Amino acid sequence: MTQNEIKHKDRQLNLLMSLDRIRDTVDLGRTPHSMFSAIASLLKRFFAADASAIVLIHDETNEVEALSAISVPDDMALTLCKEAMHYHHPFPLKSSVWAHSLAIRIAVDSTGIIVGGFFVARDGIPFSEEDSELLTVAESQIDSAVMQARVMWKLAERNRELEAIFQIDHIRDSS
Repeated sequence: MTQNEIKHKDRQLNLLMSLDRIRDTVDLGRTPHSMFSAIASLLKRFFAADASAIVLIHDETNEVEALSAISVPDDMALTLCKEAMHYHHPFPLKSSVWAHSLAIRIAVDSTGIIVGGFFVARDGIPFSEEDSELLTVAESQIDSAVMQARVMWKLAERNRELEAIFQIDHIRDSS
C-alpha cells in the first residue's frame, strides 16, 4: 500500500469515526436537529468548505423535517440541498454561488427512498476525486443518522403523549 493510499484510508477512517461519534453522543432528550447541525459543521471542517448544509425531507409528505445550514442562508441551503437530492453520486451543484461544490442525495439503503440531500461548497481549491469518494462514505453514514433521528423523534413524541396522559390523569385524580 502506498503512502497516498494510507493517507486516504486514514482520512476515510477519521470521517467515519467522527460521524459515528456525533451519532453516538446525541442526547436522546434533545432534538435530532442538533445531530444534523453537528454533521453539517463536521462536513464543513472536514472538506475545508466555506459552507455546508443538510436537509431531511419527510418521505411521505415531502415537507422539510430538518435543515441545518452552516455559513449559508437557510433559503439558499434548502434550494441547494433539494438540488442535491437529484444526484446519486457526488456532483457539482449547478446553481451554487461558490466556485466549487459537491452534493449528493441521502437515500435509505434498505429501501432506496430519498430522504434528503447535502452539500459542501468553497471558492478555493477544487474538490478532488478523493473528496468525492469521501462524500459518498459520508452519505452512507448519514442515512443511518436519518433513521436514528426518526426513531428519536418518534420516541420524543411518544414521551410527550405519555406525559400529557399522566398530567390529565393526575388532574382528574386530584379533583
